[in-house]
Amino acid sequence: ENYFDKEIPYIDINTFRPGMYEIVKEKFNLNFDEVVFIDDINRVAEVCKALGAGFIGVPASMPHNFQREEMINTGVKYMVNKFTDITEDLIHEVDERLVSATLWK
Repeated sequence: ENYFDKEIPYIDINTFRPGMYEIVKEKFNLNFDEVVFIDDINRVAEVCKALGAGFIGVPASMPHNFQREEMINTGVKYMVNKFTDITEDLIHEVDERLVSATLWK
């Protein structure tokens, strides 16, 4: 509850898919190293890496899906099997790696 904005709890992407720049800079007015994205698509990880934002992958596990392998190739260090596996400790660990600029190294 302390990690999410109560006035803007999520970004609805059904009608318009904002880019990560718009979400971080225009919607929340934050620096990229102050946010952690959680997604199942490697493309989001690639953009996070390019911008220096945090990322936790929840790659789909369907047999025809290669998201996990792609995330590994991108350098994603934090992946879970399902969203409910994300703990407060994990978020803190990712945040610490962002602060020390070692998340994507």
